[in-house]
Amino acid sequence: ADCGVRRMASSCAGRARLLLLLATAQRCAAGYTMDQAMAIHPDGTPVDPAAMRDHLRKGDLPTHWMEDLKLLELVAGDDLDAFADYMETINSDRIFQEDGSAQDIKAWRQSVRDDEHFSGLMRASYPEELELIFSGSDDAGQSMLRAQHSAQAAAQEQESKYEEEL
Repeated sequence: ADCGVRRMASSCAGRARLLLLLATAQRCAAGYTMDQAMAIHPDGTPVDPAAMRDHLRKGDLPTHWMEDLKLLELVAGDDLDAFADYMETINSDRIFQEDGSAQDIKAWRQSVRDDEHFSGLMRASYPEELELIFSGSDDAGQSMLRAQHSAQAAAQEQESKYEEEL
């Protein structure tokens, strides 16, 4: 299953490496939901996008999602990557605030602890960030998330400028 991380890398290059690393993520026990088909990683990506899409195809859409025409189109369609990306966006909006900090830092930190595969990927590539998540203060965790968000926004802005120049 494809997984991406929106706010966990400390630099543009680091973020790219972590995104590549998470692109090979396997199914794992993740936070924010107890239903395995609807399980998500701490960054909002589906643990198993195909299982989630199949679950939603059976009509198990939350009421507020029934009004999202793009989601309904992606659930019915065949583009699993586009579905996973869109679900990450939907979940990210519920997990993170506009400045990149967590809506509920305690729940987010617990979801990282509970997601063994996600934690293992971070431990291998970003041990200092993982240590901060596990044992740092909530304020330090929020500051880290805000910094990641700012770095990501700056990288996206640079990428947009580069693409405009082409």
